[in-house]
Amino acid sequence: MSAGRLLVDTNLLLLLFVGTVSRSYIAAHRRTRIHTIDDFVLLKLRIGDAAIFATMPNVLAETACQIRQFDQGRLAPVLEAFRSYAEAATYAPSADAVGSVDFDRLGPNDVSIPNAREPDVTLITDDLHLYRTSAMSGRKVLNFSHERERILG
Repeated sequence: MSAGRLLVDTNLLLLLFVGTVSRSYIAAHRRTRIHTIDDFVLLKLRIGDAAIFATMPNVLAETACQIRQFDQGRLAPVLEAFRSYAEAATYAPSADAVGSVDFDRLGPNDVSIPNAREPDVTLITDDLHLYRTSAMSGRKVLNFSHERERILG
């Protein structure tokens, strides 16, 4: 992707942080072992030279909880990668999220993404429901699962 503002969903953020610290950690973390090193490499290629990352408190909170499901010996460097990213958080009011017609289907974390007041951001997700909702709301969105299938087969 070209340089620009990107919003990466929780699952892919976790893969990004874990894989950045060590590709061998991808198979070790219980939430990233569904991915491969090739998935991580593809994610890095798709992110490319993004100048600015956008994220939201809901996404950061869920990602932090998932990071902590790692063994203590490997946790500190992954948390450090998370800390440097977390400074980019933007805010989507909770009232907007719970008032959304998609709240019941997506939940509080994912529903806040299409409702974010960040119109010029491209979302990268591997969640089909989030992808469809975001695309239908007019958000620029890349379905990482489709990209993985298209490129890696």
